[in-house]
Amino acid sequence: MIAEILIEKIEGASSEEKVENVANILQNEDITEIVVLENGRYIHMLREIDIMSSLKNRISEITTEREGYFAYEEEHFLKSLHKMHVNDLSMLPVVDKNMTYLGALRKESVLDYLCEQYAVSESDSIIIIEQGIRDYSLATISRIVEEEGGKVLGVFIGTAKGSKEKIWVSLTIQTTSLNKTVASLERHEYQIIAHMSAEENQTIIKERYESLMTFLNV
Repeated sequence: MIAEILIEKIEGASSEEKVENVANILQNEDITEIVVLENGRYIHMLREIDIMSSLKNRISEITTEREGYFAYEEEHFLKSLHKMHVNDLSMLPVVDKNMTYLGALRKESVLDYLCEQYAVSESDSIIIIEQGIRDYSLATISRIVEEEGGKVLGVFIGTAKGSKEKIWVSLTIQTTSLNKTVASLERHEYQIIAHMSAEENQTIIKERYESLMTFLNV
């Protein structure tokens, strides 16, 4: 899964480590959270503020409610990204089924991967459709696109603005006639929110990320 691609060997700290030493690790690794380990196994995670504001001498003396902030190595990257987003984390520990610490996912790395996966080449176009979530059928949409000589290369789904009953379906397509494809979809009563040729599509990257965050929080 995604952890095998994005996992980074970010240093953790022993539960018996001195608070002063852990503060130095945070600075050297340029991170705002640190994983606390016991014999190589994940125990919990501490934020920088937990450490810097503590008057304790050892990490084991600092209490936390963040034991559940981790991802299993086989977990999908969207689930990991959701955990980082809703809990305001810059990184997420990755463990195996025995809770052995394997490394961590950085939010920046996951977002870079996300952008690469949904990047659009110079020859591709984008169509955004709004419809009721119960009416969504990728097979039907693909058939309409293919009838006009196009191919659906990618699909991104997010919640429509102001409605939990509707979705935005962002299609990355390869076609020689974007206007014909749009017209065909409209004849089948699809509501086209926007369509962009290859030259226009770079402005949508930020909106796609924001739509994803909204979708994950539903």
